[in-house]
Amino acid sequence: MVLGVSVDVSDCRKILPLIEKYGHIIKHIQIYLDNSPFDVIHNTIAEIIDKRVGYSFHAYGNLNMADINQYTTAIQTIDMVSCFGGIFANFHVGYYDSSKQSRDKALSQVVESTQKLCVYAYYKNVAIHMENDICSDDGCERLGTTLADWVLIHRIDQPNFFMCYDIGHANISFNNVYIYRQYISKIGSFHIHNNDGINDLHTPFGNSGTIQLDEVLMELRQTDKYVILENIFDGYNNALQYLCNIL
Repeated sequence: MVLGVSVDVSDCRKILPLIEKYGHIIKHIQIYLDNSPFDVIHNTIAEIIDKRVGYSFHAYGNLNMADINQYTTAIQTIDMVSCFGGIFANFHVGYYDSSKQSRDKALSQVVESTQKLCVYAYYKNVAIHMENDICSDDGCERLGTTLADWVLIHRIDQPNFFMCYDIGHANISFNNVYIYRQYISKIGSFHIHNNDGINDLHTPFGNSGTIQLDEVLMELRQTDKYVILENIFDGYNNALQYLCNIL
């Protein structure tokens, strides 16, 4: 496995001391983009790029792959990854208004847009990872929250397309958090955090939660997957120290 941590672009300057302290186990950084102008984001990231680790970029969380009007923003995200020599871009599936559109139609739009995006990204030497989500209370229906959604999403037939299995989200949305074992060949990366099965707490390693994260980690360490811790920044120190003790 390739162990990494996720950091919001607004906090990315904090990552350098973490790399200095835990660089022997941290091999990857995923930078979570916000909705700032891309030139501002570019300048911020340019200040912290460290060649000792690999990078991926998490698209802005509200970027909607079911909305064709947001396709240009998805392209700009791929360009950002390519510019900094990143390995892959991570996207949420998206969302839709169930009063105006069927779920299948929204998912079909995701598949169509992502197929095109994969072709563009392929020639930029960038992979695309797409993440399972949880339901929200923001008035929109989130996609990628059910295994039935993934039957359709996995119709994306491109060599640079992979699932990002967010195990914390799966613990809330799927009836079996360990279902990833059936999809392992389609998975390129994991987001690792714990919770109580109800709330998206992003609890780090070494703390409470209903997922057996130690067991999952021991299983994944034998693979080539990107295993990315996704906690609040202040939780990384304890989590990484815990991992130093068990790896």
